[in-house]
Amino acid sequence: MSKSIDSNSAAPIVEAQGLIKVFGDFWLRDKARAVDGIDFEIRPNEVFGLLGPNGSGKSTTIKMLLGLLRKSKGKLTVFGRDPSDVSIKQRIGYLPEESYMYRFLNPQETLDYLESSLESHVKFARSGRTNFSKWLAWKVLLDVQ
Repeated sequence: MSKSIDSNSAAPIVEAQGLIKVFGDFWLRDKARAVDGIDFEIRPNEVFGLLGPNGSGKSTTIKMLLGLLRKSKGKLTVFGRDPSDVSIKQRIGYLPEESYMYRFLNPQETLDYLESSLESHVKFARSGRTNFSKWLAWKVLLDVQ
């Protein structure tokens, strides 16, 4: 017998309250308010969409949900944790509109590169180290050189 989840009683997967993102200029003065105090929840089994014109903060909101940008103010949780928490990353999938592939690699070389990156990530995860962003920064620097 299968058990259905009542999305109204289940804890939200994503919760945003008064979410604000302000981009600053070089001197850290407020320059552009990309997200202006939005509130929403996404519960299990719900389909949720962000709709709005270009420049309305949809991509910025997604980047904050993924932990790629930090919020300026407000509350934002994903699976009950801060989006920067590495433990939630294994539960999130993201397919960007634009793919960022190296133009100088052919399809087979691209697949080989992605496979080696994945193997490297798995080795890192199994090593028990906790500073993934530092490891990734070094990996990117080494790959660029």
